[in-house]
Amino acid sequence: MPDAANSTDTPADPSAANTPPLSADLWREMVQNVAVGIVLFDRDLRVHYANPAALEVLHPGATLPEQLTGNHPDETARLTQMLKSVWVSNEPVVIPRMPCTTPGGKLFLAQLTARAIPGASSEGRCIMALHEITEISNLEQRLAASERMAAVGRLAAKVAHELNSPLDGIMRYVALAQRRLRENNYDDLPRYLDDIGFGLKRMAEIVRELLEFGQNASAASPLSDLIYITDQSVRTMQGLADRAGVEILVSHRHTLTVRAGSNMYQVLCNIIKNAIDAMPQGGVLTIINDREGEWAVVRIQDTGRGIRPEDMPYIFEPFFSTKPLGQGTGLGLAVCKEIMEKMGGAIAVTNRPAGGCEFSLRLPGTASKGAIAEGR
Repeated sequence: MPDAANSTDTPADPSAANTPPLSADLWREMVQNVAVGIVLFDRDLRVHYANPAALEVLHPGATLPEQLTGNHPDETARLTQMLKSVWVSNEPVVIPRMPCTTPGGKLFLAQLTARAIPGASSEGRCIMALHEITEISNLEQRLAASERMAAVGRLAAKVAHELNSPLDGIMRYVALAQRRLRENNYDDLPRYLDDIGFGLKRMAEIVRELLEFGQNASAASPLSDLIYITDQSVRTMQGLADRAGVEILVSHRHTLTVRAGSNMYQVLCNIIKNAIDAMPQGGVLTIINDREGEWAVVRIQDTGRGIRPEDMPYIFEPFFSTKPLGQGTGLGLAVCKEIMEKMGGAIAVTNRPAGGCEFSLRLPGTASKGAIAEGR
């Protein structure tokens, strides 16, 4: 009886040691009917055997590279070099994507894997598996295209969402300017025009910065006064607060310069709007600018209904929204979190014991001008 360790009929998998050995006829039948092309060739790259699946794609030719490429000179030379390296490195050669044509002219992509047959080095025999991957490649391309379109869609949704806040402020000041014109009162028009210009500038910056974030741009944001950013955010959202019966109180305890630009403006507008939406019957919104060590800290507190404990773990996830269907995209807080982290800061939220919730924004402060009078 032959030694089981050296028997070619014994399965290589130890877990199949009790499986009856396959006969030579069964092995031959399997190779003949498998959908993968199997080719046996020698050191000179001459084909000694090809199963039916391989014969469907091989052209007439003296060597395997010629038969695979249809005698295309460049592809034949490249494939010849790669297949001959099997004997140099004694390692399998894998060609992930090889453009091929059948003798009938059909184009297809193939994955080729070639390796020397163990124990046959003296004869110089090598075996190659040829697997058509055209459909897999097409699926990968369609998937990549879908992912690109999804990324474009997400970016477009972000841009649309972030433009809503400054657009709301612009519309408010346009309406006020029109009212003053009807009243022949021109005193406030320069201020309204300045505010409209500020809103338009912010919209341009938002589009630019969101595109930079989408491209993982690492350019540093400009230095900005946190009091100025906060006041501009409040002015932008004041009309929405007035219509909702929400009083906004602002307390500046320190003046800090932060590297934020209009990014912080976006974050503040988003959180202020969410806080106003959380108080449909009116309430009080308190914004506190403070300093903790070298950190600039902004706390936004509302007297709304707070956040349900079961929703708290998901509050910063994209497309998660606690608002009724059609009233929220679920992008606002996800964008805020992304912006804060890319500026080297952090955002957190907690429910307040007295009701409502508090958002805490932390940013590295680059310079402090000291404490100032409480509130305003």
